[in-house]
Amino acid sequence: MSDVIDILVDIDADSIMRDYHTISQDVDKPTYLPYPDNYIEMLTRSQDIELLLSSQLKVKLDLSDSIRWREVALTTTNLKYSSAISKCYRMGSSESHFFDMPDAKPVNFNYAKMVADNTTSTLYPIAVMPQEARSYYIELEVKRMPPAQSTPWEHYTFVVGIYRNGNLTGYISWNMAIVLDHR
Repeated sequence: MSDVIDILVDIDADSIMRDYHTISQDVDKPTYLPYPDNYIEMLTRSQDIELLLSSQLKVKLDLSDSIRWREVALTTTNLKYSSAISKCYRMGSSESHFFDMPDAKPVNFNYAKMVADNTTSTLYPIAVMPQEARSYYIELEVKRMPPAQSTPWEHYTFVVGIYRNGNLTGYISWNMAIVLDHR
């Protein structure tokens, strides 16, 4: 049975917009973040991955195992910005790669929504109602393993749309290196 490593990508959209002010409106020419660690953090519970930085991952996988990324914008101020991964693509030629091409896959999930309209209420327990939602994740699946005793790097670019009050502000991107190791 194949294993899956889930990674939550935390994008600080407010800080990106504070520091960059304007970003590219062209999804094919996004504003590049040279220091993504200032704005992006990845979280996982898997013991088979080492998050070196937001731009470097070291993973221990077997053939047909997968990595899945889902994003969220954790805003520290007033929740005016949100984000969504728009593209993920492999950099370089395809001949020496160990992963399939990145793929966006839909997912249905439930989340807890506060029942009361009064969001300043301090009544406990908080009344919630499960809400169904549809989202997606980006997946890479191992298609072949590297030779033993080698740890190859593969490079990917993530492109993220940033939205203000639901309207597209523009696109940012960062590059990520993935080191594939045997489990």
